[in-house]
Amino acid sequence: MLPGTGNQKVANPVTPVIHVNFATMSTQIEQSSRDFVTKVLAQHQPTQVASAQVQAAQLDLPN
Repeated sequence: MLPGTGNQKVANPVTPVIHVNFATMSTQIEQSSRDFVTKVLAQHQPTQVASAQVQAAQLDLPN
């Protein structure tokens, strides 16, 4: 029973670190994607940048 308890103690601290890293990565990817879409639309159709920013804000639902 002692080895099983030891394994659980080792496994638990590792999991939160992974979750934090994924959360940070996904946030950075979201921000980069919004910036990229806004820049591309600004180059082709400057009048629709505000609309693109509104659409990007609407994608924020999971937060």
